[in-house]
Amino acid sequence: MTATQTSESPFLRGLQELAGYLNCSTKTVYRLTRSHRIPVVKLGGVVLYRKADVEEALNRATIPAVGMNKRTAKRGA
Repeated sequence: MTATQTSESPFLRGLQELAGYLNCSTKTVYRLTRSHRIPVVKLGGVVLYRKADVEEALNRATIPAVGMNKRTAKRGA
């Protein structure tokens, strides 16, 4: 078993694995990757996504709930 195949791996391998992780289509993952909204690591012919990079991209894309201003949302109140 390689490092990318373990459940402890910090990487997701390919569009399909990331699509499963995000519960979306591979077309959506491809679009997000092509628009550089989700960083990618390319090693030879293998495309990898760091889980930490994906989580950071999701945090940047998160919109606060209605009625919460940025200051309140950052404090977690």
